[in-house]
Amino acid sequence: MKSVRAIDSNTPSPLMKGFRTYIHGLTAISDYPEVKRYFETWLDHRERPWMELSELCYRIAGGSNIERLERVFSGWMILFAVSGPLDDYVDQDKTPDAWQKLGRDVGTFIALSLIAEALTIVLGSDELFDVTLGKAAGVLASHLKDASLGQAQDADGISTLEDYERMLELKAASLVAALTEAVAVTAEAELNLRLAMRNFGRELGMAIQIVNDYLGIWRPDEIAKDSGGDLNEQKLTYPILYALNVDNPRSVEFRKLLEESPGKRNCEQMLEILNELGAPEFILSAIYVRRTRAINQIEGWASQEDINQLEQWFDEHLLGKKA
Repeated sequence: MKSVRAIDSNTPSPLMKGFRTYIHGLTAISDYPEVKRYFETWLDHRERPWMELSELCYRIAGGSNIERLERVFSGWMILFAVSGPLDDYVDQDKTPDAWQKLGRDVGTFIALSLIAEALTIVLGSDELFDVTLGKAAGVLASHLKDASLGQAQDADGISTLEDYERMLELKAASLVAALTEAVAVTAEAELNLRLAMRNFGRELGMAIQIVNDYLGIWRPDEIAKDSGGDLNEQKLTYPILYALNVDNPRSVEFRKLLEESPGKRNCEQMLEILNELGAPEFILSAIYVRRTRAINQIEGWASQEDINQLEQWFDEHLLGKKA
């Protein structure tokens, strides 16, 4: 049995071999080579930070069976990858080319097939059924239900910051909580630690989504100044809803600018108003609040070394800060 290592991003993860085997063996997309290539490339670019986090959470939870963790991690990564195109459908964003060629209807059914295969990977075969992995699959399915309800709320329309946060608690927070709680279950952690891991994942998921919303407007490549970013899209995000709901005369001006059709908006002026209203500072503050809450959830179980590594993970992968 392979043991859980101390986290070191300079050495290969013991999860890598099993993960790659499951991903390259997916049958749901075997007849769709372009989707398969997209899927594998997408995962290649995102696997390392999530492997690091999974291993760290597993170590905190006292887990030692890497073979189990391989299944749970692989299944969750498939769910994570599928959530992107489905979210694009809901937000009416442009989907990746491989999914665009499928069309919305076919793409949705391929996504559902991948979700089923992800849960099958976690469960294993009847001959090799593992009760602990069965419980982990149940956790993933439960959070997947919540994430789907969040997508439904998003599709139905959001008008206030409070409603947006409630929607994100389901849509974004549940997806990350699915991983952290399933990892704790896989480690056969006690109930209180399992719940702490769930709450840790929820706070982390919220932080990630708020970071994404921030980068949708304020990016190093100044996308908002060039093309407007999220300011020129149909969807409402955290900074936009903040500007719409803050008590300030310029909020009315911002609302009128937003009423213009995407592609015709004065994004430079909208960005100016957001900056004047203090939106960047508000959003960054919200990110750090979620970061602190996440760490606080598991302080009672994690060593100081673990806490330091979690903070480093946050800073590097959410805030772009190198150690």
